[in-house]
Amino acid sequence: MELDSLALEEPPVSDFRNDPVHAEQYLSLVEGAVYSGPAFTFPEEIARPDGTIFIKDVRLLEHHFSGWKSSEIVASSPIVALIEDGHAVSVCFCARRSDVAAEAGVETAVEFRGRGLASRVTAAWAVAIRDSGRVPLYSTSWDNKASLAVARKLGLKTYASSWSIT
Repeated sequence: MELDSLALEEPPVSDFRNDPVHAEQYLSLVEGAVYSGPAFTFPEEIARPDGTIFIKDVRLLEHHFSGWKSSEIVASSPIVALIEDGHAVSVCFCARRSDVAAEAGVETAVEFRGRGLASRVTAAWAVAIRDSGRVPLYSTSWDNKASLAVARKLGLKTYASSWSIT
């Protein structure tokens, strides 16, 4: 297969922002849009922020985050949130998880963005993941400036980059 042959020719990456050497050939073989972004690890020491809670009841999410189902609470836990006026305004949860590691998913309600809430819930989530004996991970796209700011604020270290065609 041509894709396999091209992929085998890719050299090791030295700059995570660079596209693969054969990016144009991949795009000519597979139609779609490119998604790329960094993957991060958390520092060994993570400050535990005050004021966060663990979400066990989907009703706390319903006001600002539509679409959550009760069945997702267990699969996405721990879910860490900041609450204002009885509703979650920023949440961090397991977007993916295993017995070894978990990857953060984070969302802040539009009207509460720009206050540093995402970094607080993400830090609390990472502490909870570490406390469970797993490795906390974080990833985003190169275009998501807010998410990259969270990574910067928390002192996350880039360990890989993804590049895919969707």
